[in-house]
Order: sequence, then structure tokens, then C-alpha cells
Amino acid sequence: MQEAKQEHRRTGKPARVFCEFAYRTKKSWSRTRRVIAKAEQIEGKENPRYLVTALDKEAWSAQKLYEQLYCARGEMENRIKEQLSLFADRMSTETLRANQLRLYFSSLAYVLVEALRRLGLAGTEWAEAQADTIRLKLLKIAAQVRITARRIWVRYSCAYPCRRFSPRPGRRCAAEKEERIKPCRALPEALEVCLKNVSNGTRNDR
Repeated sequence: MQEAKQEHRRTGKPARVFCEFAYRTKKSWSRTRRVIAKAEQIEGKENPRYLVTALDKEAWSAQKLYEQLYCARGEMENRIKEQLSLFADRMSTETLRANQLRLYFSSLAYVLVEALRRLGLAGTEWAEAQADTIRLKLLKIAAQVRITARRIWVRYSCAYPCRRFSPRPGRRCAAEKEERIKPCRALPEALEVCLKNVSNGTRNDR
């Protein structure tokens, strides 16, 4: 932990140091086990973690096992929690099949929002935003949708607080000098594709 503290003071950034050792409890463990220790110093506090594993040290070094395997498991749990913000836990319908259908819709919505975040919002301030943040600040906004032969235009109100948001690096969603509504010319491509597919499906149904 002292090494992590010194590195944090030197760089001013979070610092990690990994080590491993063999450990055995007095009664509960039948044998000695491998323990990975992460000593991390972040702003204002220590953040140590200990991980007990049976994986071989030749295949999995301490840092590789923690960052690539253990943290990936935690990240997967975070994505499951994130889907709850899209109402995946709603079970207010009286039949099992109806509740199952609602879960399907929620899962599909999460896949679309994740694709929008990964493809359309890459390199922006919302590239790592939660699904609920994207839903509230980008999708759950009153807008005027106009479909032309070549593009889909989404026009937000001039009072929209994120109207200067740039979905692509180097491209700004500049406010047009219109009296009531200003077009967002750089709508994320993933959202454009979704809208186009919905539009095509509606026309085919007709």
C-alpha cells in the first residue's frame, strides 16, 4: 500500500500495485490457497482488494487475473444492474407470459441503447453514460421527426439543454437560427438506422 501511495503522490492519479501470497485459515480451509492482493490508492482513500483463486499463476499473473477476469465479471454484473433502469424488474402484469414479454422488450431496449452508446456516442461525453442517462437526456425528449429520401431529421426544441452536444468528434450539433425549433443535424448514426428500420417496417405493413 505504501508503494501505491507514493505513486499516487508522484502522479496525482489512482495508482495500483499487485502482489500475491499463499494463505490458509486456522480451521475453515482444508489447504493453503493462492491470494491476489491489489493495493490501490485513489483520491482521498485507500482501496485494497483481496481475491482467492485456484487458477494457475503461470497462466494468470496477479494483475492479469484481477483486471481481465475478475473485473470483467464485475462489469457484467453492472450491465445487469443497468438493465433494471429500463424496467426489466417490472412484474405488474397478472400472467407469467405477459411479464416474460415485458422482460423481452426491456432486453431488446437495452441492446439498442447499448449499440447507440457503443457506435453513435463513441468519443463523446456520453460514451460511458448509463443507459438511463441516455434514455432521459437523449431519447425521452420531445422532438420533431422528419423523414426524407436521404436522411432522417430529428429537430429538438431550442430550450433543449443538451442541444450543443456533439455526437461525433469534430462535429457539433450547432443551433440553427430558427425561431421555434433547431435541427440536430448530427444525430447518432445508430439512432438514425433504428428510426429508418422502423419507418421501413411501417411502410411495408401498409
